[in-house]
Amino acid sequence: MRLLLVNPALPESFWSFRWALERVLGGKRSLNPPLGLATLAALCPPHWKVEIADENAGPLPLRPQVDLVGIGGMGVQSARQKQLLRYYREAGYRVVAGGSYASLCPEEYLDVADHVVAGESEYIWPQFCKDLEEKNFQKLYRETGNVKLEDSPVPRFDLLKLERYATATIQLSRGCPFNCDFCDIIVMFGRRPRYKSPAQIGRELDSLRSLGARKVFFVDDNFIGNKARAKETLRFLAGYQARHGRRLRFGTEASLNLADDAELLALFRAAGFEWAFLGIETPDPAALREAAKTQNCTGDMLAAVRRIHAAGIDILAGFIVGFDRDTPASFELQRRFILDAGIMVAMVGLLTALPKTPLYERLKREGRLVATSASSARAAWSRARRTATTRARAPTSCRRT
Repeated sequence: MRLLLVNPALPESFWSFRWALERVLGGKRSLNPPLGLATLAALCPPHWKVEIADENAGPLPLRPQVDLVGIGGMGVQSARQKQLLRYYREAGYRVVAGGSYASLCPEEYLDVADHVVAGESEYIWPQFCKDLEEKNFQKLYRETGNVKLEDSPVPRFDLLKLERYATATIQLSRGCPFNCDFCDIIVMFGRRPRYKSPAQIGRELDSLRSLGARKVFFVDDNFIGNKARAKETLRFLAGYQARHGRRLRFGTEASLNLADDAELLALFRAAGFEWAFLGIETPDPAALREAAKTQNCTGDMLAAVRRIHAAGIDILAGFIVGFDRDTPASFELQRRFILDAGIMVAMVGLLTALPKTPLYERLKREGRLVATSASSARAAWSRARRTATTRARAPTSCRRT
């Protein structure tokens, strides 16, 4: 069986970091490689021939010599993902949809894909592969149980062109203990974080080092969701770094309560973590409480940021505008906090009601959602692409120039 796994292009935005990639980071094509597809490739039967194509890092093949095309994607990629599913299906290929947005809303993909694989893939993807070989397949495969991360394989990093990316990626945990109403992580992965063992992480880092990687981003939505497990991993990483000449540089995502644990901060530095992305969202504690992000309301947020800086860790942070309590004055409040806190990179986005999140359900009850048709979503995606620094041809070409 020959399989092509595809990561669709991201619409151009601040988050694409296009200018920084081209002007500061030596002409890299994208920030991060598609770790999910590399993991999926490792779950395929060993006799399958697997390729990975990332539209953010190079052109997609128009007529690949494959039996199956699998296309993943996040919510922001969903319009392009559906275009590519239609293109390859109309060209005669069997296509399977997956990724985080297809896992959240599999019903949106049933008409554009031959198969949909929803949820964590460690168990259901091998089942799909087996069914496909036996020609006894289903339309929808959906993981409804608990996946043990001990069963997750070392991703096929060798299938990624790592030299095209600013950082390599790795995942330690899934899930988050908090209950922010706008977040889909708790919907998909639950509120009880699950972790890989330190030995698994060591094997993945060995693989990345053998391929020349030096910067590694732990993509966990909250690295410290379980502080005891996080500390265990950090102690292991400190020893790993010592054994291998401290040649790796790490970054990750964490919650603001990182600042409340002096031991945790010290372990971060000892392990070689240079930066962390924090979801600060807003300096308005009342807005945070309304969004159920109460973990940011337990103390002085500005002081917390400064404690993390004092530990030698740079901060990238996410902010949101559009909470019910926001007024025109909220913009200056956000700007002042970012400057006073010395946030290295501030990512400010509009509040978005992702399907099936608590925020979405609340706004639906209140009659405050505006339906968006698939055609208008595709049109918005096309407009964003036309104004991008790096432009794309029509969907039928599946290429970037």
